[in-house]
Amino acid sequence: MLYGNLFAKRILERGYRYYLDGSVYNVVKEGQVYKGTVKGTTDYQVEIQISDQFKVTQMHCTCPYAQDGKRCKHEAAVLLEIFGVEAVMGDMEDEYDDYYDYDEYDDEEYDDDWEEGYDFYEPGVYKGHEILEPLEKKSKSDILDIISMAIQDSRTYQIFLNLLHNDQRLESIQNMIRTHISLSHHIQQENYQKIYFAIQNLQDFHQEQSIPTLANEALCHMLNVFPTLESFQEDFFFNMIELIEKYTLTQFEKREFYDYLCIQYHQPVIYRFMNHLYKQNYSFESIIKQLENKINLRFTRFSLKPFYQKYIYIIYYYQSSSFQDMVKKYSQDQNFAIELIKFYIQVQQYEKAENMCLQEIKKMDHIEFYKLLIEIYQQTQQNDKLMKVYIQLLCHKYSGQIQYYHQLKEICPSQQWEQIKQEVIHSLEKQQVNLCAIYAEEKMYDSLMNYFIKSHDMIEIRKYEDILFKEQTSKMLSLYKEFIMESLKQRGTREFYQNIATYIFKIDDYDEQLSHQIVEELEQLYPQRHAMIEEIQIKKPVKAQLSQIIEAIEMSDDWTIWVYRQSDGKVLPVYDEIDDDVKEIVFTDDDYISLPARYEINEYHIMEMFIAQLSDQNMQNILSKAICGKGAFRRFKNLIHQHQIQDDWYRFLNQEYRNIAIRWCRKYDVPFDE
Repeated sequence: MLYGNLFAKRILERGYRYYLDGSVYNVVKEGQVYKGTVKGTTDYQVEIQISDQFKVTQMHCTCPYAQDGKRCKHEAAVLLEIFGVEAVMGDMEDEYDDYYDYDEYDDEEYDDDWEEGYDFYEPGVYKGHEILEPLEKKSKSDILDIISMAIQDSRTYQIFLNLLHNDQRLESIQNMIRTHISLSHHIQQENYQKIYFAIQNLQDFHQEQSIPTLANEALCHMLNVFPTLESFQEDFFFNMIELIEKYTLTQFEKREFYDYLCIQYHQPVIYRFMNHLYKQNYSFESIIKQLENKINLRFTRFSLKPFYQKYIYIIYYYQSSSFQDMVKKYSQDQNFAIELIKFYIQVQQYEKAENMCLQEIKKMDHIEFYKLLIEIYQQTQQNDKLMKVYIQLLCHKYSGQIQYYHQLKEICPSQQWEQIKQEVIHSLEKQQVNLCAIYAEEKMYDSLMNYFIKSHDMIEIRKYEDILFKEQTSKMLSLYKEFIMESLKQRGTREFYQNIATYIFKIDDYDEQLSHQIVEELEQLYPQRHAMIEEIQIKKPVKAQLSQIIEAIEMSDDWTIWVYRQSDGKVLPVYDEIDDDVKEIVFTDDDYISLPARYEINEYHIMEMFIAQLSDQNMQNILSKAICGKGAFRRFKNLIHQHQIQDDWYRFLNQEYRNIAIRWCRKYDVPFDE
């Protein structure tokens, strides 16, 4: 069983990313319970209870998502830290690097109140209108006659034509905006120039009133699609602003839209735009008031970062007299303090940033302020202070966290490192912190082995068993034997016996005599445990014959798939016309593995590779042209025979089939003989 099956795929993927980012720390074992902390929007505490038979019996996390009994990403991340990726995700880890998670939305519901036969154009609806009321009383044929007479007049005809063209022109520009400004298309400067000139030229058709609307649409569409802009996109932004300023009818409309831009979007171009507004003596009062309203909505605290940043930026640069008042007003707000420190760093006021960090650490000891302090000391090259922060984090805040150990080691002068290393390890050992990662890093294999002898943490030891079997062979054999014999004093499920068997098989890799002795002893002690006896049998893997696999790959076609049976090493064909029930058994039974099918072997690419490695440049050119277009294979075969290089081709093709076969064996851990 994979522990990852306890979670929805999207939840497991998020937990996997937390695990990769090093967000899991302070994982300790208390009896049957593992406890750990996961850094999310805040620190979440996770507890996972594991039975003697390695089953997860209970999980709990302090995050809001898990409060209703749901299984959350933080629990998944801690499981990955405890058991490792293979036990949680099997061989699916690569899948998760390419897995993308999407937000789900409920479909909107619409009420359909239209009654059958409802006439939208009710009689009398245009009463009082000097044109439409008379027309309403006329028949369809009368209206067509009126139109026919009207277009016989050249001036009226031109007006009608312009109206039609104007509608088409506006629609064309809207389509251009949506087509050219899209992530699915390559970003091209010419596309933005086309849009700009198309909107600007509307004045030549007396359609100035449509210019600001289309400029707004183009500008907002671009900002919604692209989180950061290229330089020519920023130029386009200000081209649209120029059109809006020129053609918007009222100051109120302009102000409303400009305020919306400054508040809604959080991109570098918006800060340039603020400077542009400031040069025009634009008042930021309305923007400040709206930002303050959003900041004071406490229930949206964790989405306020851009509002804080804009608020601090505007006050600092454009209303500097109010800056200290702002600092006092929001100084107790932790998130505001974080953004203010970041701003101080940005404007290189490092002393203020450092003092504020130290104050906040005294108040709440939050990891975010330590990170900012590290950034300050890195930028100001204060290595001594930086080392003290890493030691504080490593020995007190997040005891034994390997990432801080690495960072401390990286910046510590080589002549000081040995002493500091000993002090750090001694301090952590006194706290009885799990130092396995540090012991392994420093090749302190005696200390690592002694830790496992004392703790009997058989889940954690699996992460280091290969190196320990190599460096501490006799102790590992003894520890594993003791664990096996002790564990099997109680009965268990087949899954439990399978787990225990993996320890026996590991012993067998280093001492076959001992592993067989353990199996014989267990068979004598527990003769009635048939499932146990079956699982602990040491089976030597059957080796595949590489020549048979290569032959099967060569013989694969559209009607035949070849499979490898692990139990006896046989390569078997599965024909398309075979009974569906038989095919289902073959393709669902773990004993069978499918060999590469015909469509998976890209023979065209093999032809390209063959041509590329030819030493004769002229022959390369001839064959490269020949394989373009329909009939490529036929022309290629004719030419290689014509130029008598067919033997070279077949040798190359056979070698590629061999490479494919070897890659397949390694992918599925199939042992093979040449």
